[in-house]
Amino acid sequence: MAEIFTEKLKLSKRDTGDLNWGTGHNANLDALDAHAQQAMLRPPRFLLATLGAGTVGANLLANTIYFYKVTAINVAGETTESLIPTLLEAQVSQGSTPLPVSLQWEITKGATGYRIYKSTASGQEKFLVEVSGESTLSYVDSGNVAVNNSISVPSINTARTSVRKIIAGTGINISPSDGTGDVTVSALASGVTGIRKLGDPSSLAGDVKLEAGSNITIVQDAPNNKFTISAAGGGSSGYFSGVVAAPTGVAATDTTNIQSALTAVGSLGGGIVMLREGTYVINTTLNIPSRVTFTGQGMNGSTVRADNAMGFIGMITGNSYSGLRDMTIDENYGGRPAGNSNTMVDMIGGNITPVLIENVTFINNYAFNYIVKMSDKGVMRNCRIYNNGNFLTAMIYHGEQIEGCYLERTQLNQLQNIIEQARRIVNNQYVTNVGGNFPGAGIVTLNQGIISGNFFQLGSGLTFINCSTSRMVIVGNSAVGATILLNSGVQNAAVVGNTGVAVTNNSGNGTNQIASNGS
Repeated sequence: MAEIFTEKLKLSKRDTGDLNWGTGHNANLDALDAHAQQAMLRPPRFLLATLGAGTVGANLLANTIYFYKVTAINVAGETTESLIPTLLEAQVSQGSTPLPVSLQWEITKGATGYRIYKSTASGQEKFLVEVSGESTLSYVDSGNVAVNNSISVPSINTARTSVRKIIAGTGINISPSDGTGDVTVSALASGVTGIRKLGDPSSLAGDVKLEAGSNITIVQDAPNNKFTISAAGGGSSGYFSGVVAAPTGVAATDTTNIQSALTAVGSLGGGIVMLREGTYVINTTLNIPSRVTFTGQGMNGSTVRADNAMGFIGMITGNSYSGLRDMTIDENYGGRPAGNSNTMVDMIGGNITPVLIENVTFINNYAFNYIVKMSDKGVMRNCRIYNNGNFLTAMIYHGEQIEGCYLERTQLNQLQNIIEQARRIVNNQYVTNVGGNFPGAGIVTLNQGIISGNFFQLGSGLTFINCSTSRMVIVGNSAVGATILLNSGVQNAAVVGNTGVAVTNNSGNGTNQIASNGS
């Protein structure tokens, strides 16, 4: 009687009650049920191994028994070895002269190929080779291929033959929800439904195109399904930003990276250039173009330091409407050769145009003239200046407003003035831990200015405020024994409520109001 294999076996309970394929009674029926009901690909149920003829490679040895198993594969996964009617394992015994082993197996409908496993011990088979095609039903092991000992016969059948469940992702609807029967998959209405200009009542239809306007470029990136829209080079009406590459510690590289970013943003009409955290080393003066703000990650976050080999030049120059903020400027006085620069940071710009310096620390000045020089419209706020390097004419020169700054002198070299010719000088502090006189003054006034709320650690015999200009308001300052000096010709000045100071009035003018000053 011929043996017939079927793909799926359906039996009623009455029929299965009398079936018995051997040990375990209905164990084989259970295996068939698993394949059919779980919609799994079944493994081949027939495997034959015979010796052939010819020479063999090093992976077939004389007088050795070899065991083989075969599984079926599809796009979903791989079956186990067959368990029907018993565990399917073929074996062959090599004689004194090893010969090729011919393997044959039954077709598995729906398979895309088969995998063959081999061992010298029963049940220990490891992966030997994979063959492609549902109808490829034989393989000759010539001993030229070694097994992969890291891959065993699967213990779980993963070769599904149909969808078991459909799960709806974001924005997807499935009907019916359990995925049975005829299933409809559709997008929910919460996604993009059309493109229209804000305010227009209806969406555009058909093939919608994007057109680049003035100074705009559009790049279509089909592989990534996106557009990139950016300002075209040479634009001058926008406000742009750029981030400098991380510091390298190599002066030539860091200098080029910073200046290139500053120049590029400046050429676009202005914007912000931002440093990353760390210390940048420069070997020449950086120039901040007009309408560009040069910023870091805070006083303790970003540092710009002069290279040891940097020449007798300053660190930074700024142009009209430029800004400097949130970093430390280190002129590296101790590391550079004997000499000096004129000004550490020169933000004079157009002299009468605004500039801004904010949240910046200045240290190790190599400059001998000024640490900071600003235009008449310059504003400096919340900065720290340490005169711990070269001698100076003044720490700060010019400015519309200097507010909330901390100034410290820690070297005995000559210091002429501290703040010179700024109009509003408010809530600043000057301290020193070296003492010593200086020939100038703490503050040299500018016409029609306000000097208020400042504390300067000077001492007896020193000039706190040297006032040679009229219409000054000097109120609520403290200087611990120093002098406020009103020079000849000063008029309409108010010097009121200053503590720890003496007032010397050489103005010769009765329009000045002087009251409530002293200890």
